Amino acid sequence: MSLGTYLLNKILTEERLPDFLRLKAQLFEGDAERQTFTYIQAHVDRYNVLPTVELVRSEMTRAGHGFPNPPTKDTFAFYHDRVVARAVRGLLSEMTESVSNQLTNTDVFPALDAVNRFSEQLANVRTESQRELVQMSDLGELILNDVALTRTRGGVTGIPTGFPSLDRATRGLQPGDIYVILARPKMGKTTLMLRIADYAHRGGFTPLVVSMEMRQEQMARRHFAMRAGIDMTLLQRGQISTFAEDMIREKITEMRSQSRYHFVEGQFKSDVQDVLAMVQSLRPHVLIVDGGYLLKMRRSQSKARWELVTDIAAELKHIASICMIPVVVSFQFNREVKKGANNADMANIQLADAIGQLASVAIGLFEPRDTESVLSQRRRLIKIIGGREGEGDVEDFEINWDFRRMNFDEIEEVPFHPEFAENMDDLVDE
Repeated sequence: MSLGTYLLNKILTEERLPDFLRLKAQLFEGDAERQTFTYIQAHVDRYNVLPTVELVRSEMTRAGHGFPNPPTKDTFAFYHDRVVARAVRGLLSEMTESVSNQLTNTDVFPALDAVNRFSEQLANVRTESQRELVQMSDLGELILNDVALTRTRGGVTGIPTGFPSLDRATRGLQPGDIYVILARPKMGKTTLMLRIADYAHRGGFTPLVVSMEMRQEQMARRHFAMRAGIDMTLLQRGQISTFAEDMIREKITEMRSQSRYHFVEGQFKSDVQDVLAMVQSLRPHVLIVDGGYLLKMRRSQSKARWELVTDIAAELKHIASICMIPVVVSFQFNREVKKGANNADMANIQLADAIGQLASVAIGLFEPRDTESVLSQRRRLIKIIGGREGEGDVEDFEINWDFRRMNFDEIEEVPFHPEFAENMDDLVDE
């Protein structure tokens, strides 16, 4: 049985490029597994995409190894966990033998060194993040590799959000980071998060969306109206045309042939431990939590509401770190941010100041700059209002907010060119 080969086959079949990029070479055993991993890695480095199963099978057959399909229909997570468990058993066996040999000496410290080396290797294998103790020279190579990857991918190394200005600021949603979306109630946080999830899914990524406020039918209605570009109000009323029905059926069929799109209806009862279990089981590429302030903490000792929200934010950051995926979560501004406001800062977060400290990037959703305009109801303003130093350096931008066409794209500002003015009056300041 070749667990490593089955895992790689699963990755290619399901087109899980982000999951492949997290794999470590020490997970693979034997010539067949190692050569297959090395071949796929070289292909990704050169073309920035995974090779097809047929191509790998052809090359590996030529090398005398083959590339068999998995014997069962178990999930990617099933094979990944077993490959990791195999690597851990191998390390444990090596450590036992090494410690046993060292204990024949009167000096016990070499045996303790062997145990420490095992612990370091184990942490490196069991997690999808870089180990905590590294050499700075190795980090230098990591930075150069990141520069090369940034160039080849147009500056976006993480999961794209679909908003060019935001992607320029973040380089896409990065593994291990938490992105907080902030707005007043009823401003459209859910719609914005669904738009991000939909764009990620269209790009081949697997989102896990947890909604603490909306039922699954409401979320699905918004999603398919968005994907098909049809009026959501008419869809709610059942007044869509036969053509629109056919478009939705087409999108359903299309989605079944793409990567998974997981949705969970939290409905005020899910807790953070449930979310962690789902992430570990489903292995999504991005976690999106709509209404993070409504999650529960099963083992929390906090009594005050603000303490509980602080604990929730910290646990979501923990999920991002140990599972090495980006987490997008929404919270609310407090009552000091009035209706019509188009500015706020981290001090306006409801219930917990710690959210701003934990966020890699904090994103504010506001009404547009010109609220007097006839078109103001069809726009929203997005501002980067906080984050770690050096991140989120971007000016605010506006997006469409059109539920009739379900268009939420970024509005590109067209620069004014004097040479195209119709007459000199256009050049005079009012």
